[in-house]
Amino acid sequence: MVAISGTAGIGKSTCAIEVARRFYAACADQSVLVWLLNAETEDAIHQDYIRLLQKLDPRFKLEKDLPTHEIAQLAADALQSKMGSSRWLLVFDNVPDDAPGQFAEWFFPSTRGLGVGRFLFTTRSNRLEGDVLRVGEGDIKLLQLPTLGEEDGAQILLQDHKQVSTREREAAEKLSVRLEGLPLLLRAVRKEAKSRFGRTCPLSKYLDDDEKRGIASQTLEEKVDQVLRRSFDLVLAKDGRDSPAYRLLSVLGCIAPTQLPHRFLCHCADGDEAAVRRLVDIGILQEAGDLGS
Repeated sequence: MVAISGTAGIGKSTCAIEVARRFYAACADQSVLVWLLNAETEDAIHQDYIRLLQKLDPRFKLEKDLPTHEIAQLAADALQSKMGSSRWLLVFDNVPDDAPGQFAEWFFPSTRGLGVGRFLFTTRSNRLEGDVLRVGEGDIKLLQLPTLGEEDGAQILLQDHKQVSTREREAAEKLSVRLEGLPLLLRAVRKEAKSRFGRTCPLSKYLDDDEKRGIASQTLEEKVDQVLRRSFDLVLAKDGRDSPAYRLLSVLGCIAPTQLPHRFLCHCADGDEAAVRRLVDIGILQEAGDLGS
């Protein structure tokens, strides 16, 4: 069991998905199961347990409503009986940071006898300990993701630059510090700056605009809100309120976009693939290469 923790926007889910991909690739010549569960709310994890059960046994049908802890027990039993000695990885994404003890009520009552499976959790909490999940002390390894340093953060901001002026590098370093080294914000700002100001010193112009708006003195939560709000403004100005891109952007906060397949996102955008790409371009969705998964 491994728990990846860190502040919002640090890249916990991205890290977990990369681990899952590598795990699957390493076991591709064997019978293997990799499954992502949204652990943010009880309803979300309840539904994902049912999907897991249907994956393990296509004939599974829930005859009556059951509480989440009983559904979790059914999932544990199915893993034990269907997977046997096969390898599997369950990723519990976004475990509540304010009440990890609450998550324990949604988790498997016991992990004994589950074979060679692995568990990976992402959470902002550093309190997801063995006693909370009813496993042995020290059975959960906690990995704390640090924020990026000034130079590493600046490199993300300068990723699209072919040539970097002194002024642009200084702007990148200031923005890296201002955004507290959070990859989610850094990528969003990089793409928004390029979309708004073109290829000529976009970061310098973005920083100047920040200064005019007084954003430098904002709290981190206010900065996150400001970065995402600007994405709405940008899509609204370029595509209009009735555009597929704006409608898709309006619902993303409800459906966890980094966990959805490309075809579903296109469906939400009335089949308009260009609308999905627009949100990739401004940094709201994952890179284009991730959308087909």
